[in-house]
Amino acid sequence: MISRLRLENAAFSYNQQPIFSGLTLELQAGEIFCLLGPNGCGKTTLLRCLNGILPLKTGEVTLQGKDLHTFSDTEKAKQIGFVFQDEALLFPYPVLEIVRMGRAPHLGFFATPSQRDTEIAEAALETVGIAHLRDKAYTEISGGERQLALIARALAQEPQILLMDEPTSHLDYGNQMLILKTIQQLSYERNISVLIATHFPEHALLVSNKVALMKDGEFMAEGHAESIITAERLKMLYNVNVKVVSVSNGENTTTKAIVPLLNALSSRERNVYE
Repeated sequence: MISRLRLENAAFSYNQQPIFSGLTLELQAGEIFCLLGPNGCGKTTLLRCLNGILPLKTGEVTLQGKDLHTFSDTEKAKQIGFVFQDEALLFPYPVLEIVRMGRAPHLGFFATPSQRDTEIAEAALETVGIAHLRDKAYTEISGGERQLALIARALAQEPQILLMDEPTSHLDYGNQMLILKTIQQLSYERNISVLIATHFPEHALLVSNKVALMKDGEFMAEGHAESIITAERLKMLYNVNVKVVSVSNGENTTTKAIVPLLNALSSRERNVYE
């Protein structure tokens, strides 16, 4: 089976400063793959290389079995949607207009969106559950709603692949779960392949098929999330003690959860704060 997106023995440097090296991964149809690691480990840079925004120093990215660089920017945009972290849109465009911008790869020069383009944008809003916000100003909706609008804009491109950079950053717990549920639905119902960069191991356990643990520009481990995410590896990744436990979900099945082990302050440390 040809991978939808494949990275082979890749390396990247900024001004001779190595960011990552020796990385290989595959993204299959309908798969959710989490890049898990601390801030600054190279996750965002890797996503930008996978989308062709940044050139690899060595290695290769293939899209549907073909070298990524043989595709034009428009052709790539028809197959790969990218949801950036904290994308700033300063003008108070209506939400529908923001989402309709995702149709740009399908329009010719100087062309304006057709009724069909508007219908596709409206359907994307329905998919992520914010159709009621179509006429609201993007600058006046909540952080979680903005993130859903950006996902809808990416869906309006009609891609087969979504690259998502910290899609739940700065969101409250409810909105985090809403984003994760939306990602699951896109995978299961539309067979979209999703690659998520995150530093939340709990999220990888909740939604991903596969995970790669990234630290210091390398993959420490890669494979099925439930087998790869262990207390020992999370200690190495984040330098924090945790316990990985199995929890019943009430339907005769179990899932894994992560419990941080924060040592109580010693009497000497308490005296400092008292």
